Amino acid sequence: MSIRRNNQLENVRKVALVGFIGPNQAMLEYCFSSVVDCELVNASSAAIIIVNGDQASKDADVQQQINEKFADTYKIVISIRDLSWDGFVLLKKPHNSDDLLNLVRGFDIESESADSITGDSKPSEQQVRPGDVDFYRGGQYSKKRKSEALKQKLMRGNLVVSASDRLVQQLEEEIKAQEAELRAKLEAEKLEQTKALLAKKKALKLKELKLQKLKQERLEQERLEQERLEQERLEQERLEQERLKEERAEQDRLKEERIEKKRLEEERIEKARLTQERINKARLEKLRIEKARKEKEKENLKEAQSNEAADKTELQVDDLDVDDLDIEALDADRQRFAKHELTPEEVVQRCGNSGDVDLSKKEERRRIFFSAEDSLLAKIIEAVALAKKMEQPIEITGLPGEMYYFPEEQVFYSTFTDDFLNQLALTRFGYQELDIEAQSEFELEGKSKHLVEDAQTLIWKVAIWTARGRLFNGMDPEKNMQLSTRPDFVRFLPLPSGEEISEVWAGHSLSALDVVRILDVPQRVVFSFMSGAYSLGWFQE
Repeated sequence: MSIRRNNQLENVRKVALVGFIGPNQAMLEYCFSSVVDCELVNASSAAIIIVNGDQASKDADVQQQINEKFADTYKIVISIRDLSWDGFVLLKKPHNSDDLLNLVRGFDIESESADSITGDSKPSEQQVRPGDVDFYRGGQYSKKRKSEALKQKLMRGNLVVSASDRLVQQLEEEIKAQEAELRAKLEAEKLEQTKALLAKKKALKLKELKLQKLKQERLEQERLEQERLEQERLEQERLEQERLKEERAEQDRLKEERIEKKRLEEERIEKARLTQERINKARLEKLRIEKARKEKEKENLKEAQSNEAADKTELQVDDLDVDDLDIEALDADRQRFAKHELTPEEVVQRCGNSGDVDLSKKEERRRIFFSAEDSLLAKIIEAVALAKKMEQPIEITGLPGEMYYFPEEQVFYSTFTDDFLNQLALTRFGYQELDIEAQSEFELEGKSKHLVEDAQTLIWKVAIWTARGRLFNGMDPEKNMQLSTRPDFVRFLPLPSGEEISEVWAGHSLSALDVVRILDVPQRVVFSFMSGAYSLGWFQE
């Protein structure tokens, strides 16, 4: 029995994997593929079963299924847990290939073969191999075959020697020819390499010369560029000096013009004040004479008539005459102002010179809005509100002059002409640079030296000068509103198309853009009107 085992060609352990998938199965297959004494087979043909102990199924179900199918096999379970399955050998993770192979090789394949032979006492004739038969014949058959083969080999040897000599000679000639050809190729390659090296050196030399030439050209260009920039700088400095000189001259001229305008404005105001005083005195004198005449007529009528109705009629006639006198004066003033046509400079001063914008575009829409914070207009409106609340005169401080508001008279007293007030309206003052102070029991000294103006006309005027064709933040040019108060352009600063805008807006609830389309006027004109009326609270929804 032992002689049979020594003549077997293979002594392999047949192994099967159960319950493994993916990388785990691939790793185990790779482990067994590198050994010669183990072979992976189907589970039905295997003597050793390796089971995955970390399957999704329950441990009891897996153990029962393996024991039922493979009751007589050698079983190994691999798990990360400490399992104790009946009839299984545990290999705990982590492990290496040697650990697994040692467990597999611990299975005694000889005992398996012995058991198989014992179980089958009458082996079939198909199990006898030619090698086994030769062994029982004492090896004589094999020796005879070997001697005959040796004789045939010796007979063929002589023929082979002569053929081999010719072959060796032929091979030597071919080798010599190949060596000659190889030397020729080497010489040719060496020559080509020499030529290529010379061409490369020549190309590098040319490249170096070109780089030097380019460097010289670049340095020359840089020198010319520096000279050009220096000339431009000198020219710009010269032009800047000339511009500054012209600006200084222009500033001096404007300063002289402002001084001259201020002087003329003061003269005009003084003349207007004197004229108004003269007119007022003449009116008072006329009214006094008229009143004395009427009193005398009344006395005469009382003496002549005793009818009370006649006296009442006379009184009504007297009142009508006085009213007619005032109306005539107002009509004269209205006609005088109505004939005043705005110059292009006045239009720009009150409406700006910006073109119409498309309000659907954010970039253009932002251009028509601005903040009135820290402006003179904001302090004027704040002073009026505070004076109304406290019933005291209010002074606006921080200005280069004096400005007071008296709530009882609803007028402003100031030392600013219209030209200077226009400049103040356009000025953006610093944080808390302007302030308002209440003046209790205050009596303004030298009232005659101050310019007096109604609060509404001043706010209207300053608002228009501040806006210059724009809108204050918070105003909506697309919102429908109606004008509740129409400005009297005899008293208020006139605007282009002001009467038409006032008439259209007072009769209908419209947006500023609607007024622009109806009257076909520039947006800046309607926006100036809207800013002035908005500052006085003349709009209602």
